[in-house]
Amino acid sequence: MEIEGAPLRISRSIRKLNVSDALHVLDAKRKDPLHRQDELKRELWSNNQSDCIETTDLRIKLNSKIPDLREKLKRCKTDRSKVEPKPIAPYQRKTQGLRTRLNSLKAERTARPEEEHQEQFQRLNVIMGGSP
Repeated sequence: MEIEGAPLRISRSIRKLNVSDALHVLDAKRKDPLHRQDELKRELWSNNQSDCIETTDLRIKLNSKIPDLREKLKRCKTDRSKVEPKPIAPYQRKTQGLRTRLNSLKAERTARPEEEHQEQFQRLNVIMGGSP
């Protein structure tokens, strides 16, 4: 027994129900995933038509900016070529200056009297919270 307008799998499930009841047929159609997809497509189509939204390809919008970007790139390249490059400073070893500074600090430390050196050491202990 086939029900008019119902897919085969729905009509088989309806056999278990009361065939004369039209509400069961409508419920079965609503629950059918294929029927639901068609219904959603129709709703989407009707919404698009009612809004009268002009659909445009996004690639067209993006590609419209390409000439502007090319011009900007050309301008940047020409601006860079007009500017004279900065002279490159030769490498200077700074370690030699540090070595002389270290040697001078060592000389100052040995030139100080021992008491002054001890006093500085005690102050450090106090700052760090240790005992003298």
